[in-house]
Amino acid sequence: MKKLLYIFIFVIAVLATNNSYAQCGSCDVTIFNNGNGNNTPPSLADGQTICITAGNRNRAINLRNRSNLTICVAPGANFSGALQNYNNNNRITINVFGTYEANLILNNLNSEFNVFAGGSYDNRGNLRVDRGQVTNAGTITRPIDIRNGSTYLNTGLHTGNLTLRNNAVLTNEGIIDINNFTIQNNPTIFNSPSGTIDVNNNVTFRGTILNEGNIIIDGSANIQNGSNFSVLNSGRFEVDDNINLRSGGTLVTSNPFNQNPPARIIATNINLQNNGSGHSLFISENTIVDLSRNLIIGGPFPVFVNGELNIGRNLNINNSGGGDPTRLTIFDSGQVMVSRDLISNRRIELNDNASLSVGRDLTINNTGSISDNNITLNDNSSLTVSRNTTVNRPINVNGSSSVLLDGDLDIRNVGGAGLNFNDNSFFSVEGETDVRGPLIFSDNSIADFFNDVNLFNVGNSRIELYDNADILITADLTAQNFGSIVIVRDNSQFVICDARNPNGTVEGSFPPSSRWGSNIDPSPAYYGGCRILPVEFLSFQSTYQLAKRTGFLEWSTSKEWENSHFEIERAINSVDSWIKIGEIQGQGFTDSPTSYSFEDINLPIQGGNIFYRLKQVDFDGTISYSKTTAIQVEGLKGNKSWRVYPNPTSGYPFQIGLLDPSSYRDESISIRIISPTGLYQFIQVDDLRSMGSQVGDWLSNQPSGLYTLEIIWGENREYHKVILRR
Repeated sequence: MKKLLYIFIFVIAVLATNNSYAQCGSCDVTIFNNGNGNNTPPSLADGQTICITAGNRNRAINLRNRSNLTICVAPGANFSGALQNYNNNNRITINVFGTYEANLILNNLNSEFNVFAGGSYDNRGNLRVDRGQVTNAGTITRPIDIRNGSTYLNTGLHTGNLTLRNNAVLTNEGIIDINNFTIQNNPTIFNSPSGTIDVNNNVTFRGTILNEGNIIIDGSANIQNGSNFSVLNSGRFEVDDNINLRSGGTLVTSNPFNQNPPARIIATNINLQNNGSGHSLFISENTIVDLSRNLIIGGPFPVFVNGELNIGRNLNINNSGGGDPTRLTIFDSGQVMVSRDLISNRRIELNDNASLSVGRDLTINNTGSISDNNITLNDNSSLTVSRNTTVNRPINVNGSSSVLLDGDLDIRNVGGAGLNFNDNSFFSVEGETDVRGPLIFSDNSIADFFNDVNLFNVGNSRIELYDNADILITADLTAQNFGSIVIVRDNSQFVICDARNPNGTVEGSFPPSSRWGSNIDPSPAYYGGCRILPVEFLSFQSTYQLAKRTGFLEWSTSKEWENSHFEIERAINSVDSWIKIGEIQGQGFTDSPTSYSFEDINLPIQGGNIFYRLKQVDFDGTISYSKTTAIQVEGLKGNKSWRVYPNPTSGYPFQIGLLDPSSYRDESISIRIISPTGLYQFIQVDDLRSMGSQVGDWLSNQPSGLYTLEIIWGENREYHKVILRR
């Protein structure tokens, strides 16, 4: 009986031992204890497999210069010894299911070092791969040096320092959390959507970096030596300190498939340093760059913004370097928001629904030529400045673009300073305006000045209106007798409220057409009067609410007299055509401050510059208008016929808009909403304008989750995913 028991125990032990290194496959040599010296038999041949099953093997193993060997560290085994008589030029494969703790050099294109799930390269040793490949699905805590086109695929956890050089390739699908990351001589880094690289120090990037996951640098990031760093799709690049671009380094964000969340860069500062040549920053559509402090453009190195750039403090464009003078280009609905000051010494250009907003002061310095240093707006672009604007070089505004200045405007008496408005452009100044250079309006441009305009007797001081331009000064125009010029031509309109009845005493033309330096056409080139308004506005502002894709209007009055109501009017990309979008009742008679608000939930799908004004209506039907405010709205893009927004949504507001009007020919429309559990709801659409609210009303009573909208019209149907959040 005892004999049978011993046999049974022996069999169980053998089976357990075999199971512990079954992952190694067929073993030609098995090392199952620490042994005395070398356990490798003298008959070891090329191509054989050595399995280490010892709990702690710290003695050397003699490989006898054999080639194409496989060494397998079995689960539960630990190898910390040396490999004797190992020629690193020979092909070798090391598979680690247990723990490997030894130095190793690979120098054969077909050599491999593989750490499998549950395995580790730990405690001791360094791995240098001159040629070969490394994969890690387990844990690596030791330093690795990858060289000469060798590859490293990480799907596990890597915490040892990492060096890439000489065209090495790193693909990361796991977590790399390290203190030091050394990158030299043009390596390539692929960080997949599931990958995270977290470095607790400064990093200098060279080569090509394609990041779709998370790269976090707990110091500064230097991108140089022709390095191309791309943050793609939903990738995130977060730097605690500065991002420095120099010596041809390029930083790009790209999200061509409009993934959510969008590609994002977060840093304290970005510096395009005046060092080397060819470096640039490109912020593509549907991507975001957030800076807690400053963007400094220090040399002839361009910044292109087709997405969203948020600057927590200042934007400085320095006067250094030659090359293309255009240092900042915002285009195709790109947005740049500067929380504090913008100081420019080189050219800024806005095209195609671009927007630039400055939270404090804008200064265009007296540097460079007028072609090298100016701000130019084209095609429905907008510039907004919350405090004061100082102009030493020109601002050119074209193609239904707008400039809104909430503070004072100072046009200096220096060569080239001035503002030029053309092609249905719009201009508004809340503060006082000092004119020592040309202020020119033409081609149906419109301007509102809500404070005094001072036309000085210096240099090229002048105000000129041509081709149906329309200027309103609600305060006073101070024009000195000599040197300053007023020209009103071609059916333009020039109205100065404080000088005219009933506020003032002037009737007819002002300034007099006979005044020296003036050239004013007969009426209606100059005409009109100003009346005492029944409402005194304290404020009127509009804000774009990105998350909801709505325009939010707020205004307040200090007193009201015979005020029936306000009609909210909106114009798109031009102030020539206004439509009523809402109405708010007034207080009638009051001497107390009153606040109002209105939300525009039906913004145009195509986006653009959205202008708002208030039409104030008396009880007797007499009307007056507020100042004009504006927001910049991005277009909703897609290759489908319909667009649903906002997405994610809470159910209100919710809109469905027609992207391609040619695809709809008055067919009846029905919508099937499919819930996350597979249940569905049919909705018969009453009309195009209400279909979004019909769906939103139903969604507002449903639990959170991913819903599918099937839109059916005629013989067509289209599907949209909607995320409902509570």
